Amino acid sequence: AISIPLRHIHQTIELAHKGDIHHCIELLKAALLQLDKHDWRFEHTWNKEEGGKKGDDVLGFL
Repeated sequence: AISIPLRHIHQTIELAHKGDIHHCIELLKAALLQLDKHDWRFEHTWNKEEGGKKGDDVLGFL
C-alpha cells in the first residue's frame, strides 16, 4: 500500500506536503513501469523428490 502522510485528515483543514505527494506519484510510476518485468502466472512448481505430486496446491489445502 502506498499512502501520503496527512495531518487533520477528518477536518476541513486537511494538510499534506506537496513533496510527499510528488514522491508518492514518482514511487507509483516506478512501480507501474516494473509490472511488465514480473511473471504474474500462479503456478506451483512441484518436486517429486520431496514427495510432491502434480496438482498439489501452493497452500496445501485447496
